[in-house]
Amino acid sequence: MSVADIFKMSDSIKKLEKAVQALEAAAGVGGSSAGGSGEGPSVTAYDDLVSAHVTPFAQTCEKLGPDLAKLVRGSLILELIR
Repeated sequence: MSVADIFKMSDSIKKLEKAVQALEAAAGVGGSSAGGSGEGPSVTAYDDLVSAHVTPFAQTCEKLGPDLAKLVRGSLILELIR
């Protein structure tokens, strides 16, 4: 799995989360209000940071070579599970 694949999977997870939030709002359950994104300002800021800096960095690493991409992918995964 490449770094780009990880970010594509992340985008897919975000879409699924939004769909679940919409279904929960329609059913009257869950933590978000109808029509709201359900994300707090810190989550939005984190997503903006990743989109602006981490994603381009990971894509550049992927272009530079598989060894560097593998190292970056492993580091990102370790950071996420801390």
